[in-house]
Amino acid sequence: MPTVETRRETKAEREARKLEKERAAREKERERSVREEGVDGGYLVTLGTYTGPEDFNKAVVRQLMVCTLGTQDIE
Repeated sequence: MPTVETRRETKAEREARKLEKERAAREKERERSVREEGVDGGYLVTLGTYTGPEDFNKAVVRQLMVCTLGTQDIE
């Protein structure tokens, strides 16, 4: 009787699965933010225009945008 071997996931496959999961989470967050959040007519999420690595903390940038716009005088 033949036995069924369970194939182990390779490191590359694990990494690809992880990246896909992160991409899906970013897309979901982007859709939610575009629907629910906005400051000064703009969005508080990246829209994929720039494809380079994101070397900033999105939560910090979002907070700074909200705080900065909240302190400006309306003219």
